[in-house]
Amino acid sequence: MKLLVIILTGFVLITSLSCSKDADELILETANLKNDKELAKVRLAFSKIVSIAFENQNFREYFKNNFGASNGNRYLKECVIALNANDKVLSNGTTLISFLSGICDKEVGDVLGEGFMEEILTIDPLVMIKLPDIFLDFDWDINKMAPYCIAVLPETFAINQDLIAYHFCNDIKKIAAGSIPDFLHVYVKSSDDHIMINPMDGLNPLNQSIFEFLPQIELCDKALTDVYAISKNHGFMQEYLIVDKKEAFNIWQKECGYSSSYTNVQNCNQECQRLCPNATHITVLESFFNNNPIFFDVEQDLKHRESLTLYGQFRIYSKKLFIGAIAVPIRFSALGTRKYTIKSMAKKLSDIPRIQITKTDNHSGLDEIVIKYLIKKDDEIDVVAYDFGIIYYGDTSIPIILNSGFNHEAPIVIHAERTNPLGSNILDYCDYAQTDHESAGCTLRFKY
Repeated sequence: MKLLVIILTGFVLITSLSCSKDADELILETANLKNDKELAKVRLAFSKIVSIAFENQNFREYFKNNFGASNGNRYLKECVIALNANDKVLSNGTTLISFLSGICDKEVGDVLGEGFMEEILTIDPLVMIKLPDIFLDFDWDINKMAPYCIAVLPETFAINQDLIAYHFCNDIKKIAAGSIPDFLHVYVKSSDDHIMINPMDGLNPLNQSIFEFLPQIELCDKALTDVYAISKNHGFMQEYLIVDKKEAFNIWQKECGYSSSYTNVQNCNQECQRLCPNATHITVLESFFNNNPIFFDVEQDLKHRESLTLYGQFRIYSKKLFIGAIAVPIRFSALGTRKYTIKSMAKKLSDIPRIQITKTDNHSGLDEIVIKYLIKKDDEIDVVAYDFGIIYYGDTSIPIILNSGFNHEAPIVIHAERTNPLGSNILDYCDYAQTDHESAGCTLRFKY
């Protein structure tokens, strides 16, 4: 009798943890609505595979330890499959790529067939799993919560379109774009923080140049070699390196960012501070500030983005002479505009991982992104004209030219999803030694 009670108790426990397996098959139906059907198909299929992977305790532990903790940063790392393919994710030493390749699902098998991971990483080579930065301070209990996996698809960023989210219980949700979901979730999309580059020609598979993403590195003699030296090979497209854009920027900044002194204007009464004793002959873009939290919060909420690129180009106004360009990769979380308090509402693993989110304005002052880009280094009395914009990269890209307010030609064409112009302005020779220009809720700080 005691044995029967134990068996029945075990059965109840198992059924209480199990999940309904009745799911609508949406992969082909959804993908066929997109212009890039192949990319949408593999992104959806991979999202479903990842959702099933989160049923595994070892995998949840691996993901949380490596990509669900801040480790002192103001952001959470991306799990880029091609970079982390050989990570040990199970207690028996099974690698990430082997574990994902071994997951069985009828719909995924019907859509992609055997060897689906190779097809996914060929069509979507920088696909990654990302716990959003809003969960930076959230203590995720992996024994009670497994996240939904949201497939971020080409052309799914309109407010009136739905996103597809999978859970390992085979529960599928359609969630409206335009708000933060009220459940624990990860994004499955192409990497925001990394680019693929063939070091032989400096191009990626879309024919975008490394100098489009980091134009300032072209004039920094050793930086590009050092960037390639720290980058890793793509495990499935061996001719390409995977470059971390922020690390590449840091290398440029360390090797070629301006690091000398600025003009000391203390006790100098000159109206033109360039005439102060020991004034420098340089002009530097010192830093970027966000002083309007709404400016980026709208992008983060409506479009599920977590990064942007600040892009600017400079000319000698009188000669219409191009003298340089700068691109700065920035995470929204580095701007520190919001604080999120998140409380778990889930009781057991098979529950919908409900959360309660409280957003508060955390903007206590300007958040500085240090740049130190040397615009010019001579003593000619020139007016420098510049154009700045915010660039957003994604699955789609079109040729974009930053519109100049001075009828100057733009020498660099940017291939991106879209841009938000921050405007055009000029720097006079006799501007103050520290001059702040504000536009669209942002501040550019120039110094000499």
